[in-house]
Amino acid sequence: YLTESREEKQDPTSSPEREEAMHASGAEHVCQWVPRMDAVVVGPGLGRDPQVLAQVATIIRSAREAEKVIILDADGLFLINSNLDLIQGYKKCVLTPNVIEFSRLVDSLERRGDVTFAPDEIKDLDSSSLLATVCNSLGGVTVVRKGPTDMIHNGEQTLTVSVAGSARRAGGQGDILAGTIAVFVSWSFEAIKSKRVKLDERMSIVMACYVACEIVRIACRKAFDGRRRSMVAGDVIEAIGSVMQEIFPAESINSEF
Repeated sequence: YLTESREEKQDPTSSPEREEAMHASGAEHVCQWVPRMDAVVVGPGLGRDPQVLAQVATIIRSAREAEKVIILDADGLFLINSNLDLIQGYKKCVLTPNVIEFSRLVDSLERRGDVTFAPDEIKDLDSSSLLATVCNSLGGVTVVRKGPTDMIHNGEQTLTVSVAGSARRAGGQGDILAGTIAVFVSWSFEAIKSKRVKLDERMSIVMACYVACEIVRIACRKAFDGRRRSMVAGDVIEAIGSVMQEIFPAESINSEF
């Protein structure tokens, strides 16, 4: 996290130069960890402070140079909307926009000239062809377009997830999905590396996104069944363990996993 302590914020000797140096130091510190990471999730709880975003862009470049999987959500998507080159052509990048965030992404590509609409043409954000255009315009990144039905596309393969979820959407559910995708992608890459499965990395990313979407949806439904309208994101996290056990019983999994 690139943050300041309360004492630093109240320091009367603070200056823009000092704050910039502090943020830069934070980015350098995080970049040192990148080679040891399996995946990098950017966005949840990030905020939109320009200095912080500038340093997060440095971290994204570092993760890309190290060929790490990058999952972008929330304010991470806000960041790339004004700097599409950060992820352009990077096939190990996953975007997880909701309907509004996807609309902003389409607008960014439209401004760049990748997507065009006739004056009387309606932007059908639910269109699979528009999703494919977005993925291809960004050079084959994977996009998980969240909605009543989650649609996953990487420019080549398309998967949809329509299993029932929660009747209530709690703040933070998208953060949980981004983290869950990171876990399943890292597991799938490890399985490929150890030759336990025969998949290429691109397809494994799409499949990891599919499994993550389904698990989080079922966990949301279980959490809602138990907490009803008082359900919060923490309840979803608590439900993930039992959902995993139902789908992937620990007793049936080889100890190598």
